[in-house]
Amino acid sequence: MHVLLLLCTVLIFFSCKKEKGFSAKEQYLIKAAWLYDQFGIDENLDGQIDTEEDIADCSKDDIITFNAGGTGSFDQGADLCFPDFPQSTPFEWRFLNNETQIEYAGTVHHILALNQTELRIYTEENNGNNTVRHILVFTH
Repeated sequence: MHVLLLLCTVLIFFSCKKEKGFSAKEQYLIKAAWLYDQFGIDENLDGQIDTEEDIADCSKDDIITFNAGGTGSFDQGADLCFPDFPQSTPFEWRFLNNETQIEYAGTVHHILALNQTELRIYTEENNGNNTVRHILVFTH
């Protein structure tokens, strides 16, 4: 009887998978799809857009989805910027440097803000003596 009880306990223990807990940032990221909200240049590197750039009308309905497990998809929305490209394209993503950066679609972005409603990221480009910071803001 004790052997049967021990065997059942062992089977239950090994058959139950512990679900991975998500950090707050990952929960915010995978909560819902993201849409482009703002794009621009941070001229003085203070984390704010100083010169706003236009987002193409055909990009305003693009949907970026980050899934648990490091996968995601980019969907062109109804207004296609690139009709010859697939409607939806999968990508892989991951956090870097204690979740201060995110790499997706092959590019590393620095995270300025990630909360329930906003994802604010930037990349930097060095052209000669100047660093140009491009900020991209997504919202739900």
